[in-house]
Amino acid sequence: MDKYFLYFVIAGTFIDYGGGFYVKYFVYIAGLGYVLIRKESWSLFHEVRWDLAVFLFAPLCISLLHTIFYMDLDTRQAIGASLTKIGSPAYLLLAPLLFRAGAIRAQRFIAACVIAVAVVTLILVSLHLIGAVNTFEYSGFVTEYRIALFSSDPRADTTHYAAPPIPCFSSSEFFPTGILFSLSHWPFWGVIIFLATVISAQRGLILASLASAFIWFAYRLYERHKRDGLVVKASWKSLVMGVTSLSLVFLFVLYVGAASIDLFSGKARMSLQEDPSMQERLGHLDGYVQKVDRNPAGLIVGFGPKASFVNPFTGSRIEMTEMVWLAYLLWYGLPYTLLFYLLYFFRVAQLWQLRNHAQFTRHDMALVIGCAALTVYGNVNPILLTPLAFLVFAILRVRTVELRLSKNVR
Repeated sequence: MDKYFLYFVIAGTFIDYGGGFYVKYFVYIAGLGYVLIRKESWSLFHEVRWDLAVFLFAPLCISLLHTIFYMDLDTRQAIGASLTKIGSPAYLLLAPLLFRAGAIRAQRFIAACVIAVAVVTLILVSLHLIGAVNTFEYSGFVTEYRIALFSSDPRADTTHYAAPPIPCFSSSEFFPTGILFSLSHWPFWGVIIFLATVISAQRGLILASLASAFIWFAYRLYERHKRDGLVVKASWKSLVMGVTSLSLVFLFVLYVGAASIDLFSGKARMSLQEDPSMQERLGHLDGYVQKVDRNPAGLIVGFGPKASFVNPFTGSRIEMTEMVWLAYLLWYGLPYTLLFYLLYFFRVAQLWQLRNHAQFTRHDMALVIGCAALTVYGNVNPILLTPLAFLVFAILRVRTVELRLSKNVR
């Protein structure tokens, strides 16, 4: 029963990642209700109490204090404004469900969901390029319900029918960590996810995927060398998988991905002065600095969940920045932001310290690398503020508890 409830929550989160159809909220409430009615849940809440205090309750309290004392809002408005910022950290409350269903099982199902998103992405791009479907016609619908973004990159010169389409689902930005999970369970499908990542033509995601995969393979080679020395063992299975993967990449580049790769290459050659997205991010940083200059206390206590600043480059008022660390600085101040990242890295290091445990497997290493990678690419784009980021962190914490309870070190 536990694992089916887990599948229900994760699948609903992927299907309605933006919450446009309210499915995400329904499955979360159902999952949380299932957790709260189980008496044994409270013992695991005790295990993750500091994570709940820092990631969930501390920002809630800071937000409430700001909205009550500085924003002149009534109680209902203050609570509403505060709750909007803790929707994703609230997924940590599902840790008892993850524990009963199994952390590795949860990781495997997330990998399966990411694979499904990647396959749908590749199918849509293929259908678009052969003229069977015009994905641009559905851009309004998917944008309205926060499902995806069906468009050509705004930095491209054209958006006509033959332009390289970029069907970027809301959960597509989780591809780099999804690749790691897939490589640890089903390596072939990691290639499929990477092909879908290339379609996105987002430099950050592609570079994060390559860097994460490099670290993963370096670790696997190190483990193989430590166990077998310099002997390289090959099998027909691995040979066939390697040849098939390389052939698939070649065919993809030749028939499907050439346009997207050209677009990515053009974006990669842009200088900082030419790249609008980089200019916008620098403008966010400059706007925050100017806001702190006017009110230095905000650097310590933050400016609250409804805070905003003006981007001096564009003149627009910014209420939500893509840089997560800057968003936390704006909302909660420097001390809390430092505490957030220090605790996050500390928890990742705790699982890494258990690498000599007899039950520590490649899946655990994928969790370590995936969570560490999230703090890098998840800060450039607002991925570290999403439900999946905190759900994966909850898996990491649950897995750490599982290994510690077993007390079996090799």
